[in-house]
Amino acid sequence: MFRFMSRHGLSYRKVHYERRGNINMEQVDLFLTEIADAVLQYGDDRIVNMDETFVTTRNLCTRVIGLKAKETIKVTDEKLNIKEGTTFIGTVSMDPNNKIPLGVIAKGKTTRCEKKYGTENMDEFITHSNSGWMTPAVMKAYLNWLSKKMGNGPFVLILDVYRAHIEKSVRDHASKLGIKLIFVPACATGIYQPLDRRLYG
Repeated sequence: MFRFMSRHGLSYRKVHYERRGNINMEQVDLFLTEIADAVLQYGDDRIVNMDETFVTTRNLCTRVIGLKAKETIKVTDEKLNIKEGTTFIGTVSMDPNNKIPLGVIAKGKTTRCEKKYGTENMDEFITHSNSGWMTPAVMKAYLNWLSKKMGNGPFVLILDVYRAHIEKSVRDHASKLGIKLIFVPACATGIYQPLDRRLYG
């Protein structure tokens, strides 16, 4: 099977339901022009791409080995919560030598929920929100952390139009830190968001 897949350029990929709408090609042209201009103005080492992904804590196997005569194989776990998981923030640079640690958003009301992911003196960004998802407050804290990782100088951040990313207070905060935000056009992350296309895929 492995040889057949290699021979035909096939690989296992993560499946997701297509929920994206129509892509505005005028916005795409503007987006690509902004990136080209940013490369000339800032350089490869000052352009980073950020995206979040939710990883479930427990993933049930879709196939198992069983006896031929047995029609179904049941799994019983009363404590199983298929929605339990963690939001990870990934940021990659156009410069492969610039390594940026993963960020973690824990679900909880206090900093106590963060302890299972590490300690305060770790290099990673670890925070929490009530929902475990990105919020404007978390986004501003992440921008502070990322700015330090980028040496507190100006840089470009490419990200999607998730509501916590585009809120005015977040955009204003990025501007104060000298971070230029370039947004991937709506519905186009599957094509123009590098993290969504390759790393998370």
